[in-house]
Amino acid sequence: MKKTISIGIIGVIVSVMLLASLPVVSAKLFGDANEDDIIDMRDVTFTVRIILGLEEPTELADANQDGRIDALDVTRIGLIILGRAPFPGGTLVDVTMWDPSTTTGAEYCGGVSPYGTNLYEPLVFIDNDMNIQPGLAKSWKQLDDDTWRFYLREGVKFHDGTTFDADAVKYNFDKWLDDPMFSMMLATRLYIESKDQIDAVDDYTVDITTIKPLGCLPGRLSNPGFVMTSPDMDDYGMPDGTGPFKFEEMSPLETLEVVRNEHYWGDGPKLEKLTIKTIFDASTKVMALEAGEVDLIYGVPPSEVSSLESDPDIQVFEKMLPMTTLLRVNAKKRPLSDVRVRKAINYAINKEDIVDYIYEGIGEPAKGFVSPVIYWSADDELEGYPYNPAKAEELLADAGWVDTDGDGYLDKGGKTLKVKLTYVPGGGMGFPLTYEATAEAIQDQLKDVGIKVEMVSIGATMYWIILMGEQFDMLMDYWSPWDGDGSGLISDFCHSESMFCQGLNMTEEHQALVDELIDVALTTSDPDIIEENYREVQKIVMDEEAMGVPLVYESEVVAAWDNVKEFEIHPLTAWGVTMKDVYNTD
Repeated sequence: MKKTISIGIIGVIVSVMLLASLPVVSAKLFGDANEDDIIDMRDVTFTVRIILGLEEPTELADANQDGRIDALDVTRIGLIILGRAPFPGGTLVDVTMWDPSTTTGAEYCGGVSPYGTNLYEPLVFIDNDMNIQPGLAKSWKQLDDDTWRFYLREGVKFHDGTTFDADAVKYNFDKWLDDPMFSMMLATRLYIESKDQIDAVDDYTVDITTIKPLGCLPGRLSNPGFVMTSPDMDDYGMPDGTGPFKFEEMSPLETLEVVRNEHYWGDGPKLEKLTIKTIFDASTKVMALEAGEVDLIYGVPPSEVSSLESDPDIQVFEKMLPMTTLLRVNAKKRPLSDVRVRKAINYAINKEDIVDYIYEGIGEPAKGFVSPVIYWSADDELEGYPYNPAKAEELLADAGWVDTDGDGYLDKGGKTLKVKLTYVPGGGMGFPLTYEATAEAIQDQLKDVGIKVEMVSIGATMYWIILMGEQFDMLMDYWSPWDGDGSGLISDFCHSESMFCQGLNMTEEHQALVDELIDVALTTSDPDIIEENYREVQKIVMDEEAMGVPLVYESEVVAAWDNVKEFEIHPLTAWGVTMKDVYNTD
């Protein structure tokens, strides 16, 4: 009893001394006395038992790394558990899907993209289950049809020490509205067109008024591009956010180094330093992991998964994303303006084979363009288009397409049934590496029903030009939300007034109904109305109009050494804060 009391007294006396004498970077998880890769009260007990001679000493029980195991180590472990001493999480090198220096957003954030860099945060967060959570805004409410009030989190500092407050929020919106690209995003996604729509009511309250009702405004503010940067960033001379890590150094197109933000407003990060390495080639990424040059890699190609899973020292994470690979169809151009041809193409493509043999089982065959990860996905209600080449041939014959010259391709009026399939081979702008092989498989499968497919491979930089100019027949694309709301998947693709509805050409009756369903859903915050309307839109667009060819519900695959702990794949691959709870025991 006396020894236990003594330990507690010593702990109180030396706690401040411990905080002042911590090692800068830990290579091992010091404090994990029982060596189970977790620091908790069991380690306190284990260390006490070592001091009492009831357990054999372990290297990691020397929490303060002074060469002795004593009461100071018990106190040190207690402070770590309470969050009053930095977690000895070590360092980590990862390879993401993006290059921090060149990815979209870098120009607005001091030269470092907000995507996956852990430096910046938006007003609203998204958790690992796609739920909206308070972020830099601790709460919000709707004042009237057009106005939302956001209550900001107090005690938050930018990395330069500047206070995050309503003026900082106003500053960021004003900056975005001065930029041509950002102002377009605010107008189309947030219904914000002028600076007077953002009102700093007091130090920690902001009102946002939209030009028309938008019930999903909080969800759309969770877009990882809408992050807060310090008004004094230019004077600070480096990237300047509120995130759990701070900028240290960057070599463009090579590495970004960030370090723990000791003054983070929430539970502090466990890693002491994070290095994000740029490696574009997928095979090179895998080799870097296997060689021990990096600790974790995103975007593992399906062909490498089984090999990595066979290594007992490597852990492989897989998670379905709110992302669907599909063929956009330009229904404004013949022959795809005929719904029978669009439906025939859907029936002619064997999605199960694509998933099994090209994706090697990573992902699921898609019935619609909205992944089941989104709660209002209609995947469970859609009839879909199961592989049925006979049905495809029947539809094409009904549309007047027959093989009159015996060349294996259908024709009508002297013209061959031919479409162009445009695709990005993969690796750029987040396009999966499977696209070229998938395009080749589709070409073969459509040939079997008499459709001639001309392959058109383009660079990632040409994607937006081809899409916005409607310079395609079929365009292989991925459809993924950029926020926790996800309504853009419906409004962008299906609404007649959207600037991203290229190729959309439904019957007037269907288009009018779809527009009405979307408009009502965007206005309300009622999840039941939103779900009912968006499910109905999907049924019309897919089952009735075949306005696209869903292929695969995509999954992300990440591989890491087994010494990387507490990592979880975020559903948005571009989400900014992904490494706050991760640590490295090696």
